[in-house]
Amino acid sequence: MRYDNYYADHALAMSIGAPNSAERFAAIYEVELRKCVFDCPEHFAYTSDEVASVAKRMMDACAKRTANVSGPAFKATCKYLGFKPTQKAIFELMRDRKVTE
Repeated sequence: MRYDNYYADHALAMSIGAPNSAERFAAIYEVELRKCVFDCPEHFAYTSDEVASVAKRMMDACAKRTANVSGPAFKATCKYLGFKPTQKAIFELMRDRKVTE
């Protein structure tokens, strides 16, 4: 299976929010997570249809400072946005994000 809309989705995600904003990070993360799920579905316990809800939960966990940010989607997101994929950097970016209940 291939993720055919990868570049189009990246372009759309880059139009969301200000540069280096939590909104843009969340949008790019969802694109990268979807790509990871398409590329290696055997490494994930969910399908590509569930990526949006998983990404939302991960962003909430980042806002609460409880997320494990060592996965490939976080690393790819940080690389795309141009900063180091460290817990400190990601949590700082997400600090003002409102957690959805």
